[in-house]
Amino acid sequence: MACASATPLPSWPSAAIIAALLVAACPAAAQENPDPKRCTGEAAATLDQRIEACTALINKSGARKEALAGFYVARGNARREKEQFDQAIEDYDQALRLDARHAEAYNSRGLTFADKGDRERALADFDRAIAADPKHAHAYNNRGGIWRDKGAPDRAIGDFDRAIQIDADFALAYNNRGLAWYDKKNHQRAIADFDRAIRLNPGFAHAFSNRGNAWDDSGDLKRALADYGEAIRLDPNYALTYFNRGITLRRQGDSNRALADFDQAIRLDPTHARAYDERGQVWYGKGDFNRAIADFTEALRLDPKLATAFNNRGNAFDDKGDRGRALADYNQAIRLEPNYAAAYYNRGMAWRRRGDIDRAIADFDQAIRLNPNNAAAFNNRGNAWAEKGEQDRAIKDFDQALRLDANFLPAFNNRGNAWLEKKDFDRAIADYSKAIELDSNNALPYFNRASALHFAGKDKEALPDINKSLQLDGKKAPAFSARGLIYEKLGERDKAIADFRRAVALEPNFKEAADGLVRLGVTPRGSR
Repeated sequence: MACASATPLPSWPSAAIIAALLVAACPAAAQENPDPKRCTGEAAATLDQRIEACTALINKSGARKEALAGFYVARGNARREKEQFDQAIEDYDQALRLDARHAEAYNSRGLTFADKGDRERALADFDRAIAADPKHAHAYNNRGGIWRDKGAPDRAIGDFDRAIQIDADFALAYNNRGLAWYDKKNHQRAIADFDRAIRLNPGFAHAFSNRGNAWDDSGDLKRALADYGEAIRLDPNYALTYFNRGITLRRQGDSNRALADFDQAIRLDPTHARAYDERGQVWYGKGDFNRAIADFTEALRLDPKLATAFNNRGNAFDDKGDRGRALADYNQAIRLEPNYAAAYYNRGMAWRRRGDIDRAIADFDQAIRLNPNNAAAFNNRGNAWAEKGEQDRAIKDFDQALRLDANFLPAFNNRGNAWLEKKDFDRAIADYSKAIELDSNNALPYFNRASALHFAGKDKEALPDINKSLQLDGKKAPAFSARGLIYEKLGERDKAIADFRRAVALEPNFKEAADGLVRLGVTPRGSR
């Protein structure tokens, strides 16, 4: 027998997992005639026609109390689908006045309270539904959904287990239990439950999308994308699947396809704040800061408490050089989420760029306290200590960054700089060499190693490195000036003059190169 179930309850958890779906069981039909079937939705009818049929049956005299209660529940369900929540609750209340142990009235009223965001009253009604009917699988499933929304995945799993014990073919309960395992980061058990839900219902688009999220978090992007594709094939109008696939594509670096998915998610759901936030991150990655800021701003219009959008907009303002607005956005992100490690880290970077090193260090301290596995935070706090002249503290931070990530090139390069400041040329050269080993196409470590060799009095060895640096990036005045110094030391006056002139041409106020020309008896162009 088919029936019109109440509309599933969506929630929007931060991990972008499709919500646990809450279901209403079918109210029992009172009689085998057209009017009751239209009321309960067994016969084709619009919501208004269902409400009209139920009202006629309720007003008709002679109906048994049990049947009358069923008509109130059916009318409540139709009103709930129309989002007439208060009227729906009135109908469920009336059904319960007629039958105080009407399990389906409690279950349906619980769903309606959940729709209104009143989880405590929803939970109480699911408790009552289960007390009235201990084998009400849907009530256990729905209560599990509330526990999951309240951040209690273990209690949710207990309820989903019971729903499955009662009905071993309850695909939705397997899906929802999979979501709870996902919340606990047990991706293997989550995938097993999504597998079971899909076997029971091969057309279950949400289960494919949820399994895609689990594959994504497990690092299997190929399977994730395959599941998102199938979910979209089954339900091409569900915004959240496009949103989830867009996140995976963005992480893969496929920015154009990610943009297309976020565009589609927004077309399908123009109120989806996180889709704007994610699309803004793609524009940011493409260097289009104005479009990024526009998307982050729209995300915040839709959800003024979306801390990630403040943080991300702060990054875009910072990269545009608008440090004031950047700091204001980081401050707001932190006000909304006081334990937001990335916002402290980004604010620390903004303070450092403004030259406020002490505030930068304070923010890096907090970022590290909240996320002690963030190698970049240790690396940049090390840079801040180095700027204060505290090379030993800087080296400690670079050491920790490299313990966390043994292939973190910036930390090798920066630790080399600290050793160079301490005139420990051998250690500096060793760190620059490791940076070059990690990325042989990066000009900076070659430049730095050449500088260390030069200061160590090894100019012949420095020359190939500075040449390589200029080969990789031939538009840096410091590199031409450094090569000029090396040529000067090697006694190649004409080559030194040529390089100092190139440096001054690139940066007319570059003092080191201008001083080199003066030493060699040449007046820098533009000087008097």
